[in-house]
Amino acid sequence: MNAVAYCDGRVVAVGDDGVILLSKSGSDITGGFYRWAQEQGLDPAQIEPDTDPNAAGASYLEAYFFGLSPQALNGHQSRDKLPAITDELGVTFQAKAMTPDLEVIVERSTDLQVWSSVAGRIGLGAWGGSSAVTILPGEAGAETIVIEESTAPEENSYYRVRLLPR
Repeated sequence: MNAVAYCDGRVVAVGDDGVILLSKSGSDITGGFYRWAQEQGLDPAQIEPDTDPNAAGASYLEAYFFGLSPQALNGHQSRDKLPAITDELGVTFQAKAMTPDLEVIVERSTDLQVWSSVAGRIGLGAWGGSSAVTILPGEAGAETIVIEESTAPEENSYYRVRLLPR
């Protein structure tokens, strides 16, 4: 970074390549979503993280977190192309190891209507919640996140990963 300024709750930075980066909150942007967008050939000023650019079933934010290329997500791919997140006593998925600008919440439901948090992490902080979390090293800046509940739910359980920009 050549220069970084904090103004009105947002971080503004000029990268070594002269690109101006602007966070939507006060979070660190040096390795975050907007830097990733630029590296993917996207204009960070023109995209919204929650946008599914081609109705493929994955938002830019999900592509960023799960280490997918937004260009590889095209109309004939569906949500099942995202990493599988199913397991009997919890959930296992692979994701980027460094996401300082995201809050990650893993939730469980027995009816797909009411969801409750079982684990979560804010930025680069520690994982917390009612479930045990194990982090295994992955390849190319990724990690495998294993979230195990202490007891098997009595009913069928469904899991989802919610991503919130910080």
